[in-house]
Amino acid sequence: MVKMKCSLCGGKLNNNRCTFCGLDNSIYDRDHSYRSAFAQQRRLEKRAERTHMKPASHAGSYAQPQQLRSPAPKPVQAEPLSAGTHAANYNTVSQRSRKRTTPPPASSGSKKFGCAVWIVLMIIILFTFVPALGRIGSSVISQIKSSISDMGSDVGISSDDTSADFDYDPYAFVNREIPGSGETYDTVLGSGVYKVGVHIPEGVYSLKLVEGSGSVEFEEEENSIYDYAYLGTEEEYDQVVERSDFRLYNGGELTIGSGVLVNLSTSNAQPLTQEPSANPLTESISLPVGSYTSGTTIPEGIYDISVEEETDDAYGYASIAMKYPNGNSHYLWADGLQYAVSSGGITTAGVKNVLIPSGTQIEVEYGNIVLTPSEEYYEADYSDYYQ
Repeated sequence: MVKMKCSLCGGKLNNNRCTFCGLDNSIYDRDHSYRSAFAQQRRLEKRAERTHMKPASHAGSYAQPQQLRSPAPKPVQAEPLSAGTHAANYNTVSQRSRKRTTPPPASSGSKKFGCAVWIVLMIIILFTFVPALGRIGSSVISQIKSSISDMGSDVGISSDDTSADFDYDPYAFVNREIPGSGETYDTVLGSGVYKVGVHIPEGVYSLKLVEGSGSVEFEEEENSIYDYAYLGTEEEYDQVVERSDFRLYNGGELTIGSGVLVNLSTSNAQPLTQEPSANPLTESISLPVGSYTSGTTIPEGIYDISVEEETDDAYGYASIAMKYPNGNSHYLWADGLQYAVSSGGITTAGVKNVLIPSGTQIEVEYGNIVLTPSEEYYEADYSDYYQ
């Protein structure tokens, strides 16, 4: 789900900058971008290890390719994506990596850290005397605390030294609770975007790892919720095999990353708000590596993205960048069959239920793809993608 409103004042965003207060909202995505890029890089490394080093007797359920192929550079006629796209996120990751690899002198870091602490104190004093702005102040303070925590790590100061409470509560601003009673619901999902109330009922869920490793994210705008879990078996990388109290609210979007199958179960599933229906689009569209704009040859709609396997230059996976008419961007990674994991007939290949509004710039960076109209269609609101 793309962020459409300012995290500070709720104003509309243009190229991720608020048109009302001027805040650059991309500062809130840096940690997440770093974690996502790091996790993706780690997963690629693990794939390489499994391909080249793993004994055949321990192959498990992974369908291993004969050779891990790296995409060869391909000439693409499209102009490079502008600021605000996923490239900016990778620049941010690169900058953070350099910063952690070569820490600044202790005196410089201490000055920055001390200055940030004074800023926090001033904001706390300000919002103490302006109760009406308490909610906004809480959000700003939590973001600054997060920045201070990162800064403290860069200069060798632990979070315990800066504050006693750096815990993030994804449900701090909820204005209603999910009913405690409901139906029992249990399902296994792979890579895709699932609308709560349409593809999956509202409820308080338990997440369990089935196969593979990857991210599970939930975003819901009305209650200002962002919750995240990374499922896997490598504890040194903060992976977990199970997560409880994962609350899914109607209208929000559950995004399951590539390479992981997740079991979701709840005992208080609520009625669906909209039943999936037949997709009015029926034709699949092949997109080789290159640049495209949706609207004519690619009608606006909801698609499943898959990797085109029957090609000479198939890599077994694909990366796709989409820039929406409002300037926001979304980066997707799709596994082909040779890299996907599966269980009980469910696979992680491709990405399900991707919204493509008219006017979206689509950059297929490598790995030819196919857009297939999603079977579980619903009446989507595209207005936020244009504002």
